[in-house]
Amino acid sequence: MANSTELAACSAVLPGSSNFLDFDSIAPMAEKFNYLSVDSEKLRAQLCVIREMLKQTGNGGLKTTEDILQFLLPMKSAFPDFVKFLQLVLTIPVSSAQAERSFSCLKRVKTYLRSTMSAQRLNNLCLLSIEREIAETVQNATPKILDVFLAQKNRRLNLTF
Repeated sequence: MANSTELAACSAVLPGSSNFLDFDSIAPMAEKFNYLSVDSEKLRAQLCVIREMLKQTGNGGLKTTEDILQFLLPMKSAFPDFVKFLQLVLTIPVSSAQAERSFSCLKRVKTYLRSTMSAQRLNNLCLLSIEREIAETVQNATPKILDVFLAQKNRRLNLTF
């Protein structure tokens, strides 16, 4: 799931948006992906030049982020950080991984032998399988929890008839 900084950065490279080429919107994502050698200070300077250049040319019919990339590719040596940033923004995958993970889990959990279980139990087993890391930490903490529970006094009622 994309967070708000990534969405703001994607919006900032879309012509017509209110924060078009705003460095403050782009900076958090540029810092997040600094291992791709996108220098924030150079990016800030390149954005200023590109903004002025687009004002003088009147945007030249640029309507999408891809249009901006195509416009700047011949000048890649002048704007290497911004071109790299645009390529990054355009290649961020639209992810449905969480839904795919759920269906994959369902395939593993609901086998032929378990085809008669209730929907509630199936949902619970899938949730445990998806959130396996959390379930393992709870399982590792179980002996401590049991020790605390067993140390309490006996609360069982004897019912006689």
